[in-house]
Amino acid sequence: MDDEGHVEQILTSVRRLTLDYHTGVQVVEFADGRVAAGINNSAANSAEAAGDIQASSYDVSAREITFFSTDGAQFVAEIGRNSDPDDRRARPIIYLDQNHWITLARRIHNPSKVQSSDMAPSERIIELARAQKIILPLSAGHLVETTRAHGGWRRNLAPVMMELSRGWQMLHPVDVRHAELDVTFTRLSGGLADMPVGNDIFGLTPRMVFGRAATPPPESELSADLPSAMRDLAGRTSWVASIYSILLENDAIPTPEGDRAAEAWARRYADLAVELRDNRQARTNARKITLVKYLLDLRPEMAEAALRAGISAERFEEWAFGDAEFDIAACPSVGLAREAVHHRLMNADDHWEANDLTDLNFLACATAYADVVVAERKATGYLTRAWRARGTDPPIVRSLPALVDRLETLVS
Repeated sequence: MDDEGHVEQILTSVRRLTLDYHTGVQVVEFADGRVAAGINNSAANSAEAAGDIQASSYDVSAREITFFSTDGAQFVAEIGRNSDPDDRRARPIIYLDQNHWITLARRIHNPSKVQSSDMAPSERIIELARAQKIILPLSAGHLVETTRAHGGWRRNLAPVMMELSRGWQMLHPVDVRHAELDVTFTRLSGGLADMPVGNDIFGLTPRMVFGRAATPPPESELSADLPSAMRDLAGRTSWVASIYSILLENDAIPTPEGDRAAEAWARRYADLAVELRDNRQARTNARKITLVKYLLDLRPEMAEAALRAGISAERFEEWAFGDAEFDIAACPSVGLAREAVHHRLMNADDHWEANDLTDLNFLACATAYADVVVAERKATGYLTRAWRARGTDPPIVRSLPALVDRLETLVS
């Protein structure tokens, strides 16, 4: 029997693994009822890194890990495995904009602040998530917006997000964009390639929420000398623990550089919207102008994708001034974002804010691949208009009651 088979055999004989990060006490419960305990020096030496996570308990057969916070809260995360696709079990993917996560947190911690129309729907969504009938993934956008806050508000919101998301994540929209552009230019070069599907975008893979920007942990932390099955398990459990620990911190994490870039982006688009309104010739060529503006924002990513596909500079330029509109529209999230940007630029009276960049990137991606997205009114309006060209009902709504109406046909 090889090492991997031996490891699987060992894991089969184990029912549960429990570890206290602050004392280092580790308990192994075997399927036959035996129990073994000892001190895990590696865990005992990393109590500070564990933060508010006191302990974890891993159910081997269910591949679920329960985290216990220092204040007594519990959160369960699905772990998944490398050898098998992450198991959705036909559960619909429901992506909530941050404001709707806040409503769910208020329903649990401060019901008096929830509008009467949202009370029953929020209860239903919480019920379905806890019963594992739906999947509520988190994105990097959620993590950034949550970690910007501090104090009691965050301490109420973060545990609810952790409990109801159960470890599910959305791949970072930049990575999704890269994948779609790779398919576009592979096809342009004469190759065959398929666009991503929902199972590629939502999953349990460690660090997928941060995509290419994620820094992998040092090799030593992954215990490189372990068989791959154990290394995979260690990586997955430590990833979930680190995300939960970050969310539970009290201190806000500012992002000044990203904030400045988003503010500059908003100003550029606001200026272009005014130009399209006031300049008659520009308005006549609005679709071309808005496409060029959108493509300019993606220029480095498109150039990299074209290079990977072997597209020459001359062919790329020919494409940009020829079939780009058609090919971009064929990209699930990139095409949706481009169309939403066009509609918004045609409304110069709309106020552009830095946070609109987050909404555009994350909500367009989620709308392209999730079963239902619940967003705020403005974003829902523009993405709905952008979706109409596809000839089907848009999978985005602007309220929790509307979501519950959709769920009645999705949840068996």
